[in-house]
Amino acid sequence: MGRKSALAGWLRGLDAQEIRDILALREDAADRRPHSLRALADELTTTVSLRAAVDGLDQACRDVLDTAVRLGDEAGVDVLAERLRCTGKASRAELKRALGQLRARALLWPAGDRLISSPGLRPLEEVPPRRITPAPRTPRRAAQQRGFADRAAIRAATSTVDGVTRLVELCDVEHVVCRVGVGLRELRRVAGVLRTDEVRARLWVELAVEARLLAVDDGRLVPTGRSDGWRAGTPAVRLAALADAWPRMTWTRRGVLEHYGRLGEDEAYEHRHEVVAELVWTRPAVHDRAATEAALAEAESVGLVALGAPTALGRAVLAGRAAEVAEVADRFVPPDALERVVPEVARRHGRITVTPVACCVRAEDPVLLSEIAGHRSLARLSLQPLGPTVLASAKPAPETLALLRAAGYAPTTSTADGMSVLERVPRRRVEPPAPVRGTTGGSRPPLTGPELAELASALVERERPRPNTGTVRLLRDQSLVLRDAEVVLLAEALVTRTSVEIAVANGPRSTVKHVITPVDHAAGNLKANCAPRGEHREFPVSRIRSVRAVTGV
Repeated sequence: MGRKSALAGWLRGLDAQEIRDILALREDAADRRPHSLRALADELTTTVSLRAAVDGLDQACRDVLDTAVRLGDEAGVDVLAERLRCTGKASRAELKRALGQLRARALLWPAGDRLISSPGLRPLEEVPPRRITPAPRTPRRAAQQRGFADRAAIRAATSTVDGVTRLVELCDVEHVVCRVGVGLRELRRVAGVLRTDEVRARLWVELAVEARLLAVDDGRLVPTGRSDGWRAGTPAVRLAALADAWPRMTWTRRGVLEHYGRLGEDEAYEHRHEVVAELVWTRPAVHDRAATEAALAEAESVGLVALGAPTALGRAVLAGRAAEVAEVADRFVPPDALERVVPEVARRHGRITVTPVACCVRAEDPVLLSEIAGHRSLARLSLQPLGPTVLASAKPAPETLALLRAAGYAPTTSTADGMSVLERVPRRRVEPPAPVRGTTGGSRPPLTGPELAELASALVERERPRPNTGTVRLLRDQSLVLRDAEVVLLAEALVTRTSVEIAVANGPRSTVKHVITPVDHAAGNLKANCAPRGEHREFPVSRIRSVRAVTGV
Protein backbone atom coordinates (compact mmCIF):
# COMPACT_ATOMS: atom_id res chain seq x y z
CA MET A 1 0.00 0.00 0.00
CA GLY A 2 1.35 3.43 -0.97
CA ARG A 3 1.61 6.24 1.52
CA LYS A 4 -1.16 8.22 -0.12
CA SER A 5 -3.48 5.20 0.13
CA ALA A 6 -2.35 4.76 3.72
CA LEU A 7 -3.25 8.39 4.41
CA ALA A 8 -6.69 7.91 2.87
CA GLY A 9 -7.23 4.76 4.94
CA TRP A 10 -6.18 6.56 8.13
CA LEU A 11 -8.56 9.42 7.36
CA ARG A 12 -11.42 6.94 6.98
CA GLY A 13 -10.83 5.81 10.55
CA LEU A 14 -11.31 9.33 11.97
CA ASP A 15 -14.58 10.83 13.10
CA ALA A 16 -16.08 14.07 11.81
CA GLN A 17 -14.56 16.22 14.58
CA GLU A 18 -11.04 14.95 13.87
CA ILE A 19 -11.50 15.57 10.14
CA ARG A 20 -12.78 19.05 10.95
CA ASP A 21 -9.67 19.78 13.05
CA ILE A 22 -7.40 18.71 10.18
CA LEU A 23 -9.31 20.93 7.74
CA ALA A 24 -8.99 23.88 10.13
CA LEU A 25 -5.20 23.48 10.31
CA ARG A 26 -4.79 22.76 6.59
CA GLU A 27 -6.95 25.58 5.24
CA ASP A 28 -5.54 25.39 1.71
CA ALA A 29 -6.77 21.81 1.37
CA ALA A 30 -10.16 22.68 2.85
CA ASP A 31 -10.60 25.59 0.44
CA ARG A 32 -10.41 23.14 -2.46
CA ARG A 33 -13.68 21.58 -1.20
CA PRO A 34 -12.66 17.89 -1.65
CA HIS A 35 -15.56 15.60 -2.48
CA SER A 36 -14.19 12.52 -0.70
CA LEU A 37 -11.55 11.51 1.83
CA ARG A 38 -9.43 10.16 -1.02
CA ALA A 39 -9.61 13.56 -2.69
CA LEU A 40 -8.73 15.15 0.66
CA ALA A 41 -5.66 12.91 0.86
CA ASP A 42 -4.66 14.10 -2.61
CA GLU A 43 -4.99 17.75 -1.55
CA LEU A 44 -3.06 17.18 1.68
CA THR A 45 -0.08 15.74 -0.23
CA THR A 46 0.39 18.45 -2.84
CA THR A 47 3.70 20.31 -2.76
CA VAL A 48 2.09 23.67 -1.98
CA SER A 49 -0.05 22.29 0.83
CA LEU A 50 2.85 20.39 2.42
CA ARG A 51 5.08 23.46 2.29
CA ALA A 52 2.42 25.60 3.96
CA ALA A 53 1.86 23.00 6.68
CA VAL A 54 5.57 22.53 7.40
CA ASP A 55 6.17 26.30 7.45
CA GLY A 56 3.67 26.58 10.30
CA LEU A 57 5.56 24.15 12.58
CA ASP A 58 7.71 25.15 15.51
CA GLN A 59 11.31 23.97 15.80
CA ALA A 60 10.51 20.97 18.03
CA CYS A 61 7.92 19.64 15.57
CA ARG A 62 10.35 20.15 12.69
CA ASP A 63 13.01 18.14 14.54
CA VAL A 64 10.61 15.23 15.10
CA LEU A 65 9.26 15.33 11.53
CA ASP A 66 12.76 15.55 10.03
CA THR A 67 13.87 12.51 12.02
CA ALA A 68 10.74 10.51 11.11
CA VAL A 69 11.21 11.26 7.41
CA ARG A 70 14.84 10.10 7.58
CA LEU A 71 13.86 6.89 9.37
CA GLY A 72 11.22 6.06 6.75
CA ASP A 73 9.56 2.67 7.38
CA GLU A 74 11.55 2.22 10.59
CA ALA A 75 9.87 5.22 12.23
CA GLY A 76 8.10 4.53 15.50
CA VAL A 77 7.56 6.28 18.81
CA ASP A 78 10.26 4.30 20.62
CA VAL A 79 12.72 4.62 17.74
CA LEU A 80 12.13 8.38 17.59
CA ALA A 81 12.61 8.69 21.33
CA GLU A 82 15.90 6.79 21.11
CA ARG A 83 17.16 8.73 18.07
CA LEU A 84 16.29 12.12 19.61
CA ARG A 85 17.60 11.12 23.07
CA CYS A 86 14.27 11.61 24.81
CA THR A 87 15.26 9.95 28.05
CA GLY A 88 13.78 12.36 30.56
CA LYS A 89 10.21 13.06 31.49
CA ALA A 90 10.26 16.57 29.99
CA SER A 91 11.73 15.42 26.67
CA ARG A 92 9.21 12.57 26.46
CA ALA A 93 6.38 15.04 27.05
CA GLU A 94 7.75 17.32 24.34
CA LEU A 95 7.96 14.38 21.92
CA LYS A 96 4.34 13.49 22.68
CA ARG A 97 3.26 17.10 22.09
CA ALA A 98 5.13 17.27 18.79
CA LEU A 99 3.64 13.98 17.58
CA GLY A 100 0.17 15.30 18.44
CA GLN A 101 0.79 18.48 16.43
CA LEU A 102 2.04 16.50 13.43
CA ARG A 103 -0.91 14.11 13.61
CA ALA A 104 -3.36 17.04 13.81
CA ARG A 105 -1.88 18.36 10.54
CA ALA A 106 -1.89 14.92 8.84
CA LEU A 107 1.90 15.08 8.40
CA LEU A 108 2.65 12.03 10.57
CA TRP A 109 0.14 9.44 11.76
CA PRO A 110 0.25 6.08 13.58
CA ALA A 111 -0.21 2.73 11.91
CA GLY A 112 0.10 0.09 14.61
CA ASP A 113 3.57 0.40 16.13
CA ARG A 114 4.87 2.41 13.17
CA LEU A 115 4.59 6.06 12.21
CA ILE A 116 3.92 6.98 8.59
CA SER A 117 4.94 10.35 7.20
CA SER A 118 3.04 12.10 4.44
CA PRO A 119 4.25 11.34 0.91
CA GLY A 120 6.21 14.14 -0.68
CA LEU A 121 8.06 15.15 2.48
CA ARG A 122 11.82 15.51 2.38
CA PRO A 123 14.37 16.10 5.17
CA LEU A 124 13.99 19.66 6.41
CA GLU A 125 17.61 20.29 7.40
CA GLU A 126 20.95 19.39 5.88
CA VAL A 127 22.18 17.94 9.19
CA PRO A 128 19.84 15.55 11.05
CA PRO A 129 18.78 16.82 14.47
CA ARG A 130 20.46 15.15 17.41
CA ARG A 131 17.72 16.04 19.91
CA ILE A 132 14.53 18.08 20.15
CA THR A 133 15.35 21.78 20.31
CA PRO A 134 13.94 23.05 23.62
CA ALA A 135 11.65 26.06 23.65
CA PRO A 136 13.34 29.31 24.68
CA ARG A 137 12.39 31.27 27.74
CA THR A 138 9.03 33.03 27.49
CA PRO A 139 9.72 36.77 26.99
CA ARG A 140 9.36 38.61 30.26
CA ARG A 141 6.77 41.37 30.44
CA ALA A 142 6.70 44.55 32.47
CA ALA A 143 4.03 47.11 33.25
CA GLN A 144 4.20 50.28 31.18
CA GLN A 145 1.96 53.32 31.21
CA ARG A 146 -0.20 53.81 28.16
CA GLY A 147 1.05 56.47 25.81
CA PHE A 148 4.76 56.03 26.55
CA ALA A 149 5.31 54.01 23.38
CA ASP A 150 3.33 56.49 21.26
CA ARG A 151 5.39 59.46 22.42
CA ALA A 152 8.65 57.59 21.95
CA ALA A 153 7.75 56.64 18.36
CA ILE A 154 7.03 60.17 17.08
CA ARG A 155 10.60 61.07 16.18
CA ALA A 156 11.33 57.81 14.31
CA ALA A 157 8.01 57.90 12.42
CA THR A 158 8.51 61.52 11.37
CA SER A 159 12.03 60.75 10.17
CA THR A 160 10.77 57.86 8.03
CA VAL A 161 8.03 59.98 6.43
CA ASP A 162 10.58 62.67 5.63
CA GLY A 163 13.04 60.12 4.21
CA VAL A 164 10.51 58.48 1.88
CA THR A 165 9.32 61.91 0.74
CA ARG A 166 12.85 62.94 -0.16
CA LEU A 167 13.41 59.60 -1.91
CA VAL A 168 10.33 60.07 -4.12
CA GLU A 169 11.46 63.62 -4.96
CA LEU A 170 14.93 62.30 -5.80
CA CYS A 171 13.53 59.68 -8.18
CA ASP A 172 11.54 62.49 -9.83
CA VAL A 173 14.66 64.43 -10.85
CA GLU A 174 17.42 61.80 -10.99
CA HIS A 175 17.88 58.45 -12.69
CA VAL A 176 17.80 55.75 -9.96
CA VAL A 177 18.76 52.46 -11.58
CA CYS A 178 16.55 49.49 -10.67
CA ARG A 179 16.51 46.38 -12.81
CA VAL A 180 16.03 43.22 -10.76
CA GLY A 181 16.34 45.46 -7.70
CA VAL A 182 18.33 48.44 -6.51
CA GLY A 183 21.95 47.28 -6.55
CA LEU A 184 24.34 47.83 -3.68
CA ARG A 185 26.34 50.49 -5.53
CA GLU A 186 23.23 52.43 -6.52
CA LEU A 187 21.83 52.06 -3.00
CA ARG A 188 25.01 53.54 -1.56
CA ARG A 189 24.77 56.46 -3.97
CA VAL A 190 21.13 57.11 -3.04
CA ALA A 191 21.97 56.85 0.66
CA GLY A 192 24.73 59.41 0.19
CA VAL A 193 22.43 61.84 -1.59
CA LEU A 194 19.74 61.44 1.09
CA ARG A 195 22.35 61.64 3.88
CA THR A 196 21.41 58.37 5.51
CA ASP A 197 22.81 54.84 5.84
CA GLU A 198 22.19 51.94 3.47
CA VAL A 199 19.81 50.12 5.83
CA ARG A 200 17.45 53.08 6.09
CA ALA A 201 17.72 53.80 2.37
CA ARG A 202 16.72 50.23 1.53
CA LEU A 203 13.76 50.42 3.93
CA TRP A 204 12.62 53.67 2.31
CA VAL A 205 12.84 52.13 -1.16
CA GLU A 206 10.85 49.05 -0.11
CA LEU A 207 8.22 51.17 1.64
CA ALA A 208 7.81 53.45 -1.38
CA VAL A 209 7.42 50.52 -3.77
CA GLU A 210 5.00 48.62 -1.52
CA ALA A 211 2.94 51.77 -0.94
CA ARG A 212 2.80 52.17 -4.76
CA LEU A 213 4.60 55.51 -4.69
CA LEU A 214 7.45 54.28 -6.91
CA ALA A 215 7.44 51.75 -9.71
CA VAL A 216 10.06 50.27 -12.01
CA ASP A 217 9.89 51.54 -15.59
CA ASP A 218 12.57 51.01 -18.23
CA GLY A 219 15.18 50.00 -15.68
CA ARG A 220 14.69 52.90 -13.26
CA LEU A 221 12.53 53.91 -10.32
CA VAL A 222 9.87 56.41 -11.38
CA PRO A 223 7.20 58.11 -9.20
CA THR A 224 3.67 56.92 -9.81
CA GLY A 225 0.59 59.06 -10.30
CA ARG A 226 -0.37 58.20 -6.73
CA SER A 227 2.84 59.78 -5.40
CA ASP A 228 1.69 63.31 -6.30
CA GLY A 229 -1.39 63.07 -4.07
CA TRP A 230 0.67 61.40 -1.35
CA ARG A 231 3.26 64.17 -1.30
CA ALA A 232 0.52 66.80 -1.25
CA GLY A 233 -1.12 65.15 1.77
CA THR A 234 -0.49 65.92 5.40
CA PRO A 235 2.30 64.12 7.27
CA ALA A 236 -0.35 62.01 9.01
CA VAL A 237 -1.78 60.82 5.70
CA ARG A 238 1.69 59.97 4.42
CA LEU A 239 2.59 58.06 7.60
CA ALA A 240 -0.66 56.09 7.44
CA ALA A 241 0.14 54.89 3.91
CA LEU A 242 3.65 53.78 4.90
CA ALA A 243 2.54 52.11 8.14
CA ASP A 244 -0.15 50.17 6.32
CA ALA A 245 2.33 49.01 3.66
CA TRP A 246 5.10 47.78 5.97
CA PRO A 247 3.51 44.52 7.28
CA ARG A 248 2.55 43.48 3.74
CA MET A 249 6.13 43.24 2.51
CA THR A 250 7.15 39.93 4.18
CA TRP A 251 5.72 37.35 6.56
CA THR A 252 8.59 38.11 8.94
CA ARG A 253 7.47 41.72 9.35
CA ARG A 254 3.86 40.70 9.79
CA GLY A 255 4.84 38.07 12.37
CA VAL A 256 6.83 40.58 14.43
CA LEU A 257 3.92 43.02 14.56
CA GLU A 258 1.40 40.28 15.42
CA HIS A 259 3.64 39.01 18.22
CA TYR A 260 3.78 42.45 19.82
CA GLY A 261 0.05 42.84 19.27
CA ARG A 262 -0.58 40.09 21.83
CA LEU A 263 0.58 42.38 24.63
CA GLY A 264 -1.96 44.14 26.80
CA GLU A 265 -2.53 47.87 26.59
CA ASP A 266 -0.33 48.49 29.63
CA GLU A 267 2.36 45.84 29.00
CA ALA A 268 5.76 45.80 27.32
CA TYR A 269 8.50 43.23 26.68
CA GLU A 270 11.57 43.75 28.85
CA HIS A 271 14.20 42.25 26.51
CA ARG A 272 14.01 42.25 22.72
CA HIS A 273 16.44 39.31 22.37
CA GLU A 274 13.89 37.10 24.18
CA VAL A 275 11.21 38.14 21.72
CA VAL A 276 13.47 37.35 18.77
CA ALA A 277 14.40 33.94 20.23
CA GLU A 278 10.75 33.00 20.72
CA LEU A 279 9.82 34.04 17.18
CA VAL A 280 12.73 32.08 15.69
CA TRP A 281 11.72 28.92 17.61
CA THR A 282 7.97 29.30 17.00
CA ARG A 283 8.18 29.83 13.21
CA PRO A 284 11.72 28.96 12.04
CA ALA A 285 10.59 28.78 8.40
CA VAL A 286 9.59 32.46 8.53
CA HIS A 287 11.80 33.95 11.22
CA ASP A 288 15.53 33.89 10.67
CA ARG A 289 17.33 35.51 13.61
CA ALA A 290 19.04 38.26 11.59
CA ALA A 291 15.94 39.00 9.52
CA THR A 292 13.74 39.12 12.62
CA GLU A 293 16.05 41.53 14.42
CA ALA A 294 16.11 43.73 11.30
CA ALA A 295 12.30 43.63 11.04
CA LEU A 296 11.97 44.68 14.67
CA ALA A 297 14.27 47.66 14.03
CA GLU A 298 12.16 48.58 11.00
CA ALA A 299 8.96 48.41 13.04
CA GLU A 300 10.48 50.93 15.42
CA SER A 301 11.52 53.16 12.51
CA VAL A 302 7.98 53.23 11.09
CA GLY A 303 6.49 53.96 14.51
CA LEU A 304 4.68 50.65 14.98
CA VAL A 305 6.72 49.49 17.98
CA ALA A 306 8.55 51.47 20.66
CA LEU A 307 9.92 50.77 24.14
CA GLY A 308 9.08 47.06 23.82
CA ALA A 309 5.37 47.61 23.17
CA PRO A 310 3.13 48.17 20.14
CA THR A 311 2.03 51.74 19.55
CA ALA A 312 -1.55 52.77 18.91
CA LEU A 313 -0.60 53.02 15.24
CA GLY A 314 0.72 49.43 15.27
CA ARG A 315 -2.51 48.12 16.82
CA ALA A 316 -4.57 50.04 14.25
CA VAL A 317 -2.56 48.51 11.40
CA LEU A 318 -3.09 45.02 12.85
CA ALA A 319 -6.83 45.67 13.08
CA GLY A 320 -6.83 46.47 9.36
CA ARG A 321 -9.12 49.51 9.59
CA ALA A 322 -7.82 52.20 7.24
CA ALA A 323 -9.85 55.02 8.81
CA GLU A 324 -8.49 54.19 12.27
CA VAL A 325 -4.92 54.06 10.92
CA ALA A 326 -5.26 57.56 9.43
CA GLU A 327 -6.81 58.90 12.64
CA VAL A 328 -4.12 57.45 14.88
CA ALA A 329 -1.31 58.54 12.55
CA ASP A 330 -2.29 62.14 13.19
CA ARG A 331 -0.91 61.77 16.74
CA PHE A 332 2.53 60.82 15.45
CA VAL A 333 3.31 64.03 13.53
CA PRO A 334 3.94 67.57 14.80
CA PRO A 335 0.88 69.87 14.84
CA ASP A 336 0.34 72.00 11.75
CA ALA A 337 1.40 75.65 12.19
CA LEU A 338 -1.68 76.75 10.27
CA GLU A 339 -3.83 75.95 13.27
CA ARG A 340 -2.14 78.79 15.12
CA VAL A 341 -2.18 81.18 12.15
CA VAL A 342 -5.85 80.84 11.20
CA PRO A 343 -7.28 82.81 14.18
CA GLU A 344 -4.94 85.73 13.43
CA VAL A 345 -5.92 85.73 9.75
CA ALA A 346 -9.61 85.63 10.67
CA ARG A 347 -9.15 88.74 12.84
CA ARG A 348 -7.81 90.71 9.88
CA HIS A 349 -10.33 89.37 7.38
CA GLY A 350 -12.00 91.97 5.13
CA ARG A 351 -9.69 94.92 5.78
CA ILE A 352 -8.21 94.65 2.28
CA THR A 353 -10.04 93.81 -0.97
CA VAL A 354 -8.28 91.67 -3.55
CA THR A 355 -9.31 91.31 -7.19
CA PRO A 356 -8.41 87.97 -8.74
CA VAL A 357 -5.79 88.08 -11.50
CA ALA A 358 -4.63 84.83 -13.03
CA CYS A 359 -1.33 86.27 -14.31
CA CYS A 360 0.28 89.43 -15.63
CA VAL A 361 1.73 90.28 -19.04
CA ARG A 362 4.65 92.71 -18.93
CA ALA A 363 6.64 94.46 -21.65
CA GLU A 364 9.05 97.40 -21.86
CA ASP A 365 7.26 98.83 -24.92
CA PRO A 366 3.83 100.40 -24.11
CA VAL A 367 2.92 100.35 -27.81
CA LEU A 368 3.42 96.59 -27.95
CA LEU A 369 1.17 96.13 -24.92
CA SER A 370 -1.53 98.27 -26.50
CA GLU A 371 -1.34 96.08 -29.59
CA ILE A 372 -1.66 92.93 -27.52
CA ALA A 373 -4.58 94.32 -25.52
CA GLY A 374 -6.48 95.09 -28.72
CA HIS A 375 -5.66 91.82 -30.51
CA ARG A 376 -8.90 90.05 -31.43
CA SER A 377 -7.52 86.52 -31.07
CA LEU A 378 -6.53 87.35 -27.49
CA ALA A 379 -10.01 88.46 -26.39
CA ARG A 380 -10.38 85.25 -24.35
CA LEU A 381 -7.67 86.52 -21.99
CA SER A 382 -9.78 89.58 -20.98
CA LEU A 383 -6.60 91.66 -20.77
CA GLN A 384 -6.90 94.74 -18.53
CA PRO A 385 -4.18 97.44 -18.22
CA LEU A 386 -2.72 97.82 -14.71
CA GLY A 387 -0.11 100.33 -15.86
CA PRO A 388 1.76 101.47 -18.97
CA THR A 389 3.79 98.25 -19.12
CA VAL A 390 1.53 95.72 -17.33
CA LEU A 391 -1.62 93.88 -18.42
CA ALA A 392 -3.76 91.64 -16.18
CA SER A 393 -4.93 88.35 -17.73
CA ALA A 394 -7.98 86.37 -16.60
CA LYS A 395 -6.39 83.08 -17.67
CA PRO A 396 -3.57 81.18 -15.94
CA ALA A 397 -0.01 81.58 -17.13
CA PRO A 398 0.15 78.33 -19.20
CA GLU A 399 -3.02 79.20 -21.14
CA THR A 400 -1.93 82.86 -21.57
CA LEU A 401 1.44 81.74 -22.92
CA ALA A 402 -0.20 79.31 -25.34
CA LEU A 403 -2.58 81.94 -26.74
CA LEU A 404 0.17 84.56 -27.09
CA ARG A 405 2.35 82.10 -28.98
CA ALA A 406 -0.57 81.10 -31.17
CA ALA A 407 -1.04 84.80 -32.01
CA GLY A 408 2.57 85.04 -33.21
CA TYR A 409 4.29 86.46 -30.16
CA ALA A 410 7.25 84.92 -28.33
CA PRO A 411 6.67 85.39 -24.58
CA THR A 412 8.74 83.92 -21.76
CA THR A 413 7.87 83.09 -18.17
CA SER A 414 9.28 85.05 -15.23
CA THR A 415 8.89 85.18 -11.48
CA ALA A 416 7.25 88.01 -9.57
CA ASP A 417 10.62 89.75 -9.19
CA GLY A 418 11.38 89.53 -12.90
CA MET A 419 13.70 86.49 -12.92
CA SER A 420 13.35 84.33 -16.01
CA VAL A 421 12.00 80.81 -15.46
CA LEU A 422 12.93 77.80 -17.54
CA GLU A 423 9.79 75.83 -18.36
CA ARG A 424 9.94 72.20 -17.24
CA VAL A 425 8.79 69.36 -19.38
CA PRO A 426 5.87 67.32 -17.94
CA ARG A 427 6.87 64.98 -15.17
CA ARG A 428 7.19 61.31 -16.03
CA ARG A 429 4.67 59.18 -14.21
CA VAL A 430 3.92 55.47 -14.41
CA GLU A 431 1.16 53.30 -13.02
CA PRO A 432 2.37 50.69 -10.51
CA PRO A 433 1.56 47.05 -11.24
CA ALA A 434 -1.54 45.67 -9.61
CA PRO A 435 -0.72 44.26 -6.16
CA VAL A 436 -0.51 40.49 -6.06
CA ARG A 437 -2.33 38.97 -3.12
CA GLY A 438 -1.97 35.32 -2.24
CA THR A 439 -5.21 33.38 -2.56
CA THR A 440 -6.23 29.85 -1.70
CA GLY A 441 -8.97 28.01 -3.45
CA GLY A 442 -9.39 30.52 -6.25
CA SER A 443 -11.50 33.58 -5.62
CA ARG A 444 -13.75 31.92 -3.02
CA PRO A 445 -13.50 33.12 0.57
CA PRO A 446 -12.03 30.72 3.16
CA LEU A 447 -14.42 28.37 4.89
CA THR A 448 -15.91 29.41 8.21
CA GLY A 449 -16.11 27.19 11.29
CA PRO A 450 -19.63 25.91 10.61
CA GLU A 451 -18.74 25.30 6.96
CA LEU A 452 -15.69 23.27 7.99
CA ALA A 453 -17.84 21.17 10.30
CA GLU A 454 -20.40 20.63 7.53
CA LEU A 455 -17.69 19.62 5.05
CA ALA A 456 -16.12 17.19 7.55
CA SER A 457 -19.49 15.56 8.28
CA ALA A 458 -20.21 15.21 4.57
CA LEU A 459 -16.82 13.58 3.92
CA VAL A 460 -17.28 11.07 6.73
CA GLU A 461 -20.86 10.34 5.71
CA ARG A 462 -19.86 9.62 2.10
CA GLU A 463 -17.31 7.03 3.27
CA ARG A 464 -19.78 5.16 5.47
CA PRO A 465 -20.68 1.75 3.95
CA ARG A 466 -24.26 1.53 2.71
CA PRO A 467 -26.35 -1.65 2.91
CA ASN A 468 -27.30 -3.34 -0.32
CA THR A 469 -30.88 -2.67 -1.38
CA GLY A 470 -31.45 -6.41 -1.83
CA THR A 471 -30.28 -7.09 1.74
CA VAL A 472 -32.69 -4.50 3.15
CA ARG A 473 -35.58 -5.94 1.10
CA LEU A 474 -34.76 -9.51 2.14
CA LEU A 475 -34.63 -8.58 5.86
CA ARG A 476 -37.93 -6.73 5.54
CA ASP A 477 -39.58 -9.78 3.92
CA GLN A 478 -38.26 -12.12 6.64
CA SER A 479 -39.50 -9.95 9.51
CA LEU A 480 -43.11 -8.84 9.75
CA VAL A 481 -42.59 -7.01 13.07
CA LEU A 482 -39.62 -4.69 12.59
CA ARG A 483 -40.22 -1.16 11.39
CA ASP A 484 -38.48 0.12 8.27
CA ALA A 485 -36.01 2.19 10.30
CA GLU A 486 -35.08 -0.86 12.39
CA VAL A 487 -34.60 -2.96 9.25
CA VAL A 488 -32.25 -0.33 7.79
CA LEU A 489 -30.34 -0.09 11.10
CA LEU A 490 -29.87 -3.85 11.18
CA ALA A 491 -28.72 -3.88 7.55
CA GLU A 492 -26.21 -1.09 8.23
CA ALA A 493 -24.86 -2.95 11.25
CA LEU A 494 -24.39 -6.02 9.05
CA VAL A 495 -22.37 -4.01 6.53
CA THR A 496 -20.35 -1.85 8.93
CA ARG A 497 -19.84 -4.55 11.59
CA THR A 498 -21.15 -2.27 14.29
CA SER A 499 -22.98 -3.35 17.45
CA VAL A 500 -26.74 -3.13 17.90
CA GLU A 501 -29.13 -4.29 20.60
CA ILE A 502 -31.83 -6.71 19.50
CA ALA A 503 -34.82 -8.12 21.37
CA VAL A 504 -35.48 -11.76 20.43
CA ALA A 505 -38.79 -13.50 21.14
CA ASN A 506 -38.57 -16.03 23.98
CA GLY A 507 -42.04 -17.48 24.12
CA PRO A 508 -45.37 -15.85 23.28
CA ARG A 509 -45.06 -12.80 25.54
CA SER A 510 -41.41 -12.35 26.54
CA THR A 511 -38.22 -11.25 24.83
CA VAL A 512 -34.52 -11.51 25.59
CA LYS A 513 -32.16 -8.65 24.74
CA HIS A 514 -28.74 -9.24 23.22
CA VAL A 515 -25.99 -6.85 22.15
CA ILE A 516 -24.62 -8.33 18.95
CA THR A 517 -22.26 -7.56 16.09
CA PRO A 518 -23.76 -9.06 12.90
CA VAL A 519 -21.29 -10.87 10.64
CA ASP A 520 -23.46 -12.75 8.12
CA HIS A 521 -27.02 -13.32 6.94
CA ALA A 522 -28.15 -16.52 5.21
CA ALA A 523 -31.21 -18.76 5.05
CA GLY A 524 -33.28 -16.42 7.22
CA ASN A 525 -30.75 -16.51 10.06
CA LEU A 526 -28.54 -13.69 11.32
CA LYS A 527 -25.07 -14.84 12.38
CA ALA A 528 -23.50 -12.59 15.01
CA ASN A 529 -20.98 -12.27 17.82
CA CYS A 530 -22.60 -11.62 21.17
CA ALA A 531 -21.25 -9.24 23.78
CA PRO A 532 -19.59 -9.34 26.20
CA ARG A 533 -17.86 -12.69 25.62
CA GLY A 534 -17.99 -12.62 21.84
CA GLU A 535 -19.53 -16.10 21.42
CA HIS A 536 -20.90 -16.85 17.95
CA ARG A 537 -24.69 -17.38 17.67
CA GLU A 538 -27.44 -17.45 15.11
CA PHE A 539 -30.78 -15.64 15.44
CA PRO A 540 -33.81 -16.24 13.18
CA VAL A 541 -34.72 -12.87 11.68
CA SER A 542 -38.42 -13.67 12.06
CA ARG A 543 -38.02 -13.81 15.85
CA ILE A 544 -36.30 -10.40 16.21
CA ARG A 545 -38.83 -7.97 17.71
CA SER A 546 -36.79 -4.73 17.90
CA VAL A 547 -33.41 -3.24 16.95
CA ARG A 548 -31.71 -0.35 18.73
CA ALA A 549 -28.36 1.35 18.23
CA VAL A 550 -25.85 1.15 21.08
CA THR A 551 -22.67 3.05 21.86
CA GLY A 552 -19.57 2.30 23.88
CA VAL A 553 -19.37 -1.40 22.97
